[in-house]
Amino acid sequence: MPELGSQLSRDTTVSGTDGRYRLEFLNERPEVNLSLYGEGWGPAIRDKIKAGSPDKPAMENFTLEPGHWLTGRVIDERGEPVEGVRLGAMPDAERLGYGYAYPGIERVAESDAEGRFRLDGLCGPTVAIRLTKGGRGENGGWARVKAEDIQVDQDIELTLKRLGVIAGHVIDGDSGKPIPVFNISLSGGSGGSYLTSRGNPGEVFNSPDGRFVLEELTPDVTINFRVEADLYVATDVRDTPVLPKGAPQDVEVRLFKGQSLKGVVVNAATQAPVAGAHVVFRVWDGSGASLRAHRFSTDQEITTKADGAFQFQETTPGTLFITAKGCRFLVLTPEQRPQFMGDNGALLIPLEPGESITGVYYVNGVPADANKWVGVIKLLAGAGPDGQQPREVSVPTVRTDEQGRFTCEDLSPGDYYILSSLPNPPGIEANTATAFRPFELKEGENKTVNFGDDLGRFVFKGRLLDSNSKPVWGMLTLNPRFAWTYAKFKAYASPQQDSVFCFPQLKPGAYDVSFQDWEKKRPVNLLMKIAISGDTERDIVLPAE
Repeated sequence: MPELGSQLSRDTTVSGTDGRYRLEFLNERPEVNLSLYGEGWGPAIRDKIKAGSPDKPAMENFTLEPGHWLTGRVIDERGEPVEGVRLGAMPDAERLGYGYAYPGIERVAESDAEGRFRLDGLCGPTVAIRLTKGGRGENGGWARVKAEDIQVDQDIELTLKRLGVIAGHVIDGDSGKPIPVFNISLSGGSGGSYLTSRGNPGEVFNSPDGRFVLEELTPDVTINFRVEADLYVATDVRDTPVLPKGAPQDVEVRLFKGQSLKGVVVNAATQAPVAGAHVVFRVWDGSGASLRAHRFSTDQEITTKADGAFQFQETTPGTLFITAKGCRFLVLTPEQRPQFMGDNGALLIPLEPGESITGVYYVNGVPADANKWVGVIKLLAGAGPDGQQPREVSVPTVRTDEQGRFTCEDLSPGDYYILSSLPNPPGIEANTATAFRPFELKEGENKTVNFGDDLGRFVFKGRLLDSNSKPVWGMLTLNPRFAWTYAKFKAYASPQQDSVFCFPQLKPGAYDVSFQDWEKKRPVNLLMKIAISGDTERDIVLPAE
């Protein structure tokens, strides 16, 4: 029995007979989460408590209420009782699965042979419960169930369902014949979860009749998946329902061979093949893109070997994104192919030596610490799919060293943005804003471009609301209307953070404010103009539709 009022470990203490407690930490912690629990009492949680010093500790009082209870029965989808189900109850759904972060708070029970259970010592008026049984793939393969907002002090019935399946077959889209060997990788959907390996690299099927069954999937959701086979163009199958095992389902997937796109990557000076070049094939509409392949997409990619050769299958002409160590990256659109086409019908792609930029990342006027990210975006000729914004290609981000220095190599001449996030002032909880600094990189140039050394000191913050004063999810952009090193600032607002936005380190002057609605997929629209002459707090209310 621990001594009342004593500290049991570096993170745990027991209140004394007078209810007082003291908790000391070995390391300095600006904020802590506190969990309180006791026999017969409902637990309590306080998040982000600011701790004081040993000689002047912070005072945080609690009032515990008598614990509540729940009884009930766990049944399967046929109404039969399920034995051996673990039920873990937490005060709310947000903390389900994070019991380790709130020691002593989770209340646990297990269903008996009749499916009955009892949970005591609950907080009120509602709790969230997670049901699990035996682990996935064991004991019949049961799904994990999360029940939210359960009223306490009552008898309830909870349903635990078995994992479901997706069944179908893969055929040649032209001949209708089955394709016997193929790979299927899962890529999200309307809910549920699965092992990471099922998304990458996926599951290989070897079936003479082209049939497949994707097993152990969360029931009552839809799944997206990608099907690939040698010599065929990959295809995405979207919003496929997960059904109970044995239910009639036969999803037909058609793959097409398309046309072969071949080529060789060579050194522009020596015409020698380039080994290790990374080539991505992408059907590209001109929207923002990366030089790397997108996971869960129909991108095709290859790394060249000693012969520098690559080959893709295409049904729709695609763009090639080519990178190689020491060389300029190249974005080759279908319209540009003729100038690289050889007499043998294959592309011959020469790569020139790459340009580079170096610089120092500054935070509040001093060089940043190590491992701060710096992004680089190239602006290509021609407009993107909205007909207004230029086509943008993102270069893989780089990181600062201990002196705040960064280097980005293997670039090509042209117009760019360098960008990174701006830390929020203390006490402001919002997604960090991103600043964009434009620069031009000339042929043969190794340019110095610093970031953050000439920012301002004013803050513009507020909330993004709709015409009914409800929080909105979307992106705000500030464009200075005066000459400055930085061309724009972007900040994301989300209802999860009450749609609070914050633009720090602004200079005085006039700005255009634009908004892009991500939920409704609307284009960027100019909302208003604002003048900044000091710290400014102002909500942005969107006009009614």
